[in-house]
Amino acid sequence: MEPQKRETFEYGSAHAYADAWRKWTADTHAWYAFHHMMAAQVAAGAPSIAAGSAAPTAAQTAAQATNTVTVTAGGVRVVTATYTIPSFARRILAELIDCVFTFAIKIIFVYLLIEFDILDLSRYERLINDHADLQTLIDITHELFPLEVVGKILCSLLEAYLISYGFGGLPAGQTPGKNLMGLTVISCHQVFPVVGNPRQVHVSGLATVPFRHSLQRSLFKNVLVNSLIPLSSIVYVFNYNRALYDVTATTIVVRRQ
Repeated sequence: MEPQKRETFEYGSAHAYADAWRKWTADTHAWYAFHHMMAAQVAAGAPSIAAGSAAPTAAQTAAQATNTVTVTAGGVRVVTATYTIPSFARRILAELIDCVFTFAIKIIFVYLLIEFDILDLSRYERLINDHADLQTLIDITHELFPLEVVGKILCSLLEAYLISYGFGGLPAGQTPGKNLMGLTVISCHQVFPVVGNPRQVHVSGLATVPFRHSLQRSLFKNVLVNSLIPLSSIVYVFNYNRALYDVTATTIVVRRQ
């Protein structure tokens, strides 16, 4: 008995093979998401596909698998939707705007410390007199370092609160800079590209970013990454312009819908 021969297909080029692989990956993820959604509906008592109906096509499966909200057995809401990835320049501009607000918060923080006599500026007058030298600058920098760390932690707590809960006119997931630039931070447990549109992705994640994740993200960014300017730009090396702190906190920055 002769062994069965495997069917082969010639793609013609590496680019054509990559396109076919991306389409297969997207269809596979859509199939898994669709069956996950149907399993959640059955567990919740919702009507499923009628018996004897035709099986959904790949396009129908992808359409049903995106822009949906499913509830797992543990009551966790999982959102699957299509988003547009912002450009690197838009993200950097949003961060620069946030830096202005962060600087204003630090100024207010220092002003309150002075008003309550916690911080004495007269101690630092020696920095501007004629006897100031490099050692004086080093000493004053060491004295101000704890104050800078406290300021960064305060800004990180505020940013994490905005991302998880929002405040006033700012919806959850947006800081002032991201709001002005039309961006938002969302939970991202799984992301895969939309075939034929490299700027769009399907994202599956929690309905909102948990405070623990947003605090991890903001502390990583404000305390560590922003202290390494301009070297901090190297953290934006992951797919879909995700920064290192986005990957560690399972988040992604997308255009606001």
